[in-house]
Order: sequence, then C-alpha cells, then structure tokens
Amino acid sequence: MSVRFPIPIVEAGQAAFYIAQDKGYYSAEHLDVQFQMGSRELNPVKTVATGQDAFGVLGGPDTLLVARSKGQPLKAIAVLHRNSNFSCLLTLQSSGITKLEQLKGKKIGFNYGHISTDVLHSLLRRQHIPYTEVDAGFDYNQLIAHRIDAEWAFTVTAGLDLPAKGVAVNIISPAD
Repeated sequence: MSVRFPIPIVEAGQAAFYIAQDKGYYSAEHLDVQFQMGSRELNPVKTVATGQDAFGVLGGPDTLLVARSKGQPLKAIAVLHRNSNFSCLLTLQSSGITKLEQLKGKKIGFNYGHISTDVLHSLLRRQHIPYTEVDAGFDYNQLIAHRIDAEWAFTVTAGLDLPAKGVAVNIISPAD
C-alpha cells in the first residue's frame, strides 16, 4: 500500500509514520506500507484521485476542502492537523511584515502544483490583497535573498528549519 506525503523531503511532520513502521505497527496488521515523497507532479490529491496511491497525507482540512470543491473524490479518514496552521506565508523578520494586509502590492512566492497554494490564493483573494505572484517552488532562497517579500511554506518545515539555520522569520497563518 502506497502513502504519498505532500512534500519532497522527510521532515518532522512524517515522523509518526516512520516510527510506526519501525515499531512494526503496520506489519502487525499485515500492511506493507510504502512511503512516497510528494512533488509538483506527484501531490497526494492527484495521486490518490488517480489511484496511483492508496492514501495521501494532506496539509490540513483546508486542503481536502479545496480538493473536494474541485470535484476530487477524496475522503478523510483522520485529521492530523486540526486547523490551517500547517500551510502559511513566511516573511523575513527584518521586513517587519507580520500581517496579511501588509502584503498588498508585494511579491509572494508559491509552490505551483501543491494544493495548499490554492488555499493561500483563496485567502488573499477573499481579503482583497493584490500581489505579484512568483514561482518559488520548495526553495526559500528567493525569500532569503530579498527578491520576494513573502513565501508559501509549511509551519513544520520552513517555519522550523529556517530559524534553526539562523534565518529569523514571521509566520502569517491562515487560521489567524
């Protein structure tokens, strides 16, 4: 059975899955579980909807709602993230940008192909925030180099990894 993660790297968000595998919980239930990394082309919504993977780990309930609104026949079997804090917008602490409305007219980087980007697009539209969109992928170099003002991120990856590497960031959460 194949399980697709939403991102192309292993981070803290997947730890519980690997611990369960290491402790033999899946094999005890006669499950042969294979973990697959996500990417632009291989995101969990697409791979589960097309039958490529049996299960997908999504960024939160908001990601499922967006997928369902686009006609994807997906069902949730568990909620691991209780709100929208999983995906967020990051700014450099030095920018002073800490609120959504401060992004008016700014350059924002997105990871095209990941459905959480749709959640953030919707949020910006609903709040009437005009911005310039930049394809930043899953790389924060444009943000760090000040070429963009904000960037899409996961709170459990860049929101933790960048500060650990000495890059001070602000997190603008959709839940806020």
